[in-house]
Amino acid sequence: MRQVEAYTVGKVERIEPLLTGKNNHVLQHMSSISNITTSRNHYRVSIAYPNDTAGNELPQFLNVVFGNTSLKKGISVENVTLSHHLMENTKMFPGPRFGIEGIRELLGVPSAPLLCTALKPMGRSSQEFANMAYSLAKGGIDIIKDDHGLSNQVWSPFEERVKLCSQAVLQANKETGRNSLYAPCLNAPSNEIFKRAWYAKQCGAGAVMILPGLSGWDVVRSLAADSSFGLPILVHPAMLGGWLHSHSDNDGEEHPRGLSHQFLFGILPRLCGGDGEYITLAT
Repeated sequence: MRQVEAYTVGKVERIEPLLTGKNNHVLQHMSSISNITTSRNHYRVSIAYPNDTAGNELPQFLNVVFGNTSLKKGISVENVTLSHHLMENTKMFPGPRFGIEGIRELLGVPSAPLLCTALKPMGRSSQEFANMAYSLAKGGIDIIKDDHGLSNQVWSPFEERVKLCSQAVLQANKETGRNSLYAPCLNAPSNEIFKRAWYAKQCGAGAVMILPGLSGWDVVRSLAADSSFGLPILVHPAMLGGWLHSHSDNDGEEHPRGLSHQFLFGILPRLCGGDGEYITLAT
């Protein structure tokens, strides 16, 4: 064990007691907060892992960050900072190929708010979705995406829907002079995802949408790193809600567990190459 510790074991760099307020909630922003005390039970710990433990692969990187540790009570991931060595590994962390500025350039909308909507409800035919996509593009919607519930159902098979909707949006663009983007949902078995992505590109789709909570984050990374694919990638949060911070206080104490919003919806999608995120808010 001593022989391998130097290049395999994480090093604790800093331990900070967290400040808490009423009801023992951990406070991330402490300005203008009164009645703050120091918690004896909550600490922010910074751990530095050797670069080689990640194996130059995204799945193993995530395994190092929060693999078996995710099963432990009272541990959560707040943030991740990459070393310069990992930052330079563009195959492992391609980052967004377009980002918001690149998407604005594709759309020809340099400053105005961008409008995005979904084709729904599930159960419509492919032609009905195509008619809807055409009307939305004609009406000025910038990004028209499949609803995340659309896959390869009998009433709207994937290939049929993507071909018709892509053609509909391209026709609307021809008539308006704008460049609305259609983004089909790539919610598919693992051996079908990349085939569907390339089929969408061949049909003239302007972007794609991936559900990494179901298909895995390395799918996002792989497509983003492929310069020959070259379409914007939207990330949808389906299934990711269960990965977020949760607290259990059955014993009278809070036990944070999971991933912070900052990491799961901010840092991780960008590291993997997501160009934008589609968040559904429900009340």
